[in-house]
Amino acid sequence: MHLAGNELTSELLKDSPHGIRKISGVDAIAILGITIDELKEMDGHDGRKAYVSVEGKVYDVSELSLWRNGSHQGDLHLAGNDLTKEILAESPHGVAKLDKAYLVGLLVFTREQLARFNGIAESKKYIAYDSVVFDVSDLGLWELDSGVELSGEEYAAAIELLQQAIRVGYLVNN
Repeated sequence: MHLAGNELTSELLKDSPHGIRKISGVDAIAILGITIDELKEMDGHDGRKAYVSVEGKVYDVSELSLWRNGSHQGDLHLAGNDLTKEILAESPHGVAKLDKAYLVGLLVFTREQLARFNGIAESKKYIAYDSVVFDVSDLGLWELDSGVELSGEEYAAAIELLQQAIRVGYLVNN
């Protein structure tokens, strides 16, 4: 059974006998925003789907054979997480293998969620500017507060560093 209010990409494309024919011609009205907390729940355990996020895009990797039970290469990469750094910097195939996964939405952060990414409450350091969330964890020279939204003078001081930062999601008003 397909219930309204649920993300059904893989079910409609793979499992449904009529595929997307029944909804063809229906205009999309929005892009699904998946919060960082919702992403963490999609870890591939106990019947939950396995989602990963890369560069602000959330993918359903549940059906990929190398992501069984929400883990890839043992426990090296775990579903339910933003894997931007791992995929871009450490993976031998980069984002190429994600072409086989379903793109289900965009990773979004509320201001409260962003505030946790200060290098203390969460190990990663994120900041937002112009509604885009950046990972500044590896920018050793980062002296401004992380887990915050930048504006005006703060941004002017950080523009060079932000060019080296990795986009991980988008800031939303809650």
